[in-house]
Amino acid sequence: MKIHTSILLLLVLLGCQSEPAKETRPNILFILVDDLGKEWVSCYGAADIQTPNIDQLAASGQKFHNVYSMPQCTPSRLTFLTGQYPFRHGWINHWDVPRWGGGAHYDEQLNPSLGKEMKKAGYQTAIAGKWQIDDFRVEPDALTRNGFEEYCMWTGYETGIPASAERYQNPYIYTNSGSKTFKVWTIKNY
Repeated sequence: MKIHTSILLLLVLLGCQSEPAKETRPNILFILVDDLGKEWVSCYGAADIQTPNIDQLAASGQKFHNVYSMPQCTPSRLTFLTGQYPFRHGWINHWDVPRWGGGAHYDEQLNPSLGKEMKKAGYQTAIAGKWQIDDFRVEPDALTRNGFEEYCMWTGYETGIPASAERYQNPYIYTNSGSKTFKVWTIKNY
């Protein structure tokens, strides 16, 4: 009896000495959508609108039911980027920096940046969409200073560059290789 107990204890100890499991971090995909109310998404109760792809993302991710939201795109983006309320980061109204300028600029030294924090945590970072809080003609490294390794952003309407006014069909975008018009392929349903 005593021998069997010793063998069992030895097997348990051997099992505990296996190599530690590799650390796994979740992939994080955050989608910020302008002008979308939860009443337009079926997983939040929309009765007459079907959003199966969003519903599938929600089923495998995290749904929020109580949030603070600013009803304008620029303050909403800055709030997410900094984790601060608009009265703290100072962007309380929509302001299209490339179009209106006026000395507005997102100061990543003054405010925290989600991209920088994610990089510090060991994540690879990318951002796509619209920025409008810096003028890439003046600050071409704004996105990398904010911690984003890859990017594909609509520049915002850049005064003097008519092509930059387009963001839906053939948008004018800023990537790691500079600004250019991106040709959109459309698929027609027959």
